[in-house]
Amino acid sequence: MLSSVEILSMRAAQETAMQESCTVTSGSVVDDGLGGFSTTFVTSGSCVCRLGVSGLQPQEKLMAEKLNVVLPYVVTVPVGTAIEEGERLIISGRTYEVKAVLQGGLWETALRVMCAVVK
Repeated sequence: MLSSVEILSMRAAQETAMQESCTVTSGSVVDDGLGGFSTTFVTSGSCVCRLGVSGLQPQEKLMAEKLNVVLPYVVTVPVGTAIEEGERLIISGRTYEVKAVLQGGLWETALRVMCAVVK
């Protein structure tokens, strides 16, 4: 069994490997006054992150197939970062849509989310 000190140490090591910064944006539906609507994204937070192309581990592969995502990206952020499906992440000027938040279990050392590039 890992101690809380060991888990905190592992989390710190994970964060050291997060060399990019990420802006989290949340969508808000706005009535256009003509019977339609548009979605506006506003900044809801920021954090450090690590961006990578998914190696499609078993959990990632199942989720990618379910979401019909051909080349999913995995963004790793610190534990406790508030990110939900449907939000968008801006990393190095490129926008990614969060398709799934992967659960890490009891000894979670980082939060991983599967994303697709917004075109």
